[in-house]
Amino acid sequence: MKKTLLSILALLMASVSFAQSEKANDVMKTLRLANDYFMAKYADPTLPTNVNRIRPSSLWTRAVYYEGLMALYEIDADQRYIDYTDRWAKFHKWEPRNGVKTNDADDQCCGQTYADRYFQSGGDEKIARIIENLDNQMKTPNTVKPEAQGSLYGWWTWIDAIQMAMPLYMQIYKATGDRKYADHAMRMYTWSRDTLAGGLFNVKEGLWWRDKDYVAPYKTPDGKNCYWSRGNGWVYAALVRCMNLLSPKDKYYKQLK
Repeated sequence: MKKTLLSILALLMASVSFAQSEKANDVMKTLRLANDYFMAKYADPTLPTNVNRIRPSSLWTRAVYYEGLMALYEIDADQRYIDYTDRWAKFHKWEPRNGVKTNDADDQCCGQTYADRYFQSGGDEKIARIIENLDNQMKTPNTVKPEAQGSLYGWWTWIDAIQMAMPLYMQIYKATGDRKYADHAMRMYTWSRDTLAGGLFNVKEGLWWRDKDYVAPYKTPDGKNCYWSRGNGWVYAALVRCMNLLSPKDKYYKQLK
């Protein structure tokens, strides 16, 4: 009887393992299918995008794609992904969109992929212009947006910006070992979370308002608080990405947890 039960248990475990393996294979097939479609449709990654207007292919929408491609490469090490990424990055000279003087998180997002490639294969040129860009931002107060009131930390005035730029600061901290990048990122993050328009994070509901125009008392037509769904997902994804770049013993890791 004991042997029979053990045999049944072994069969059940094998069945579960097989089902999980099949599910994982299905997921991987879907990921490859979606990415192959993208790479075929945009075979030349250096060409500018044309959605309503012409913009360089280092803009934030394309940069977010490359974040995903680097994550795919971690579980599916296809050299095509690296070749495609490097062709794009080299064309843009490993530089933020609109140059090293930009302070716009949308322009900086591409730097996350440059940093990923630095971690994968080295090459100081991959992050040199990103470092120059962040160094410039860290000494430049935001006088463009009235809500920033000239704050040195007041650049992330909409929550998507946290996803676009905060992990980049943590990547450069990891790459250089210079704590100033992590410190500045956390100050910018807490300014957006706690100070801007009274704080963009609603502690009670655990959700983020998109920007100063949507904090309470703003309501949806049905009288509810208004949240930016994509932005909320991106903020939490950014925080996880930052935590993965920090030691679990780091005070910032604990703060973001």
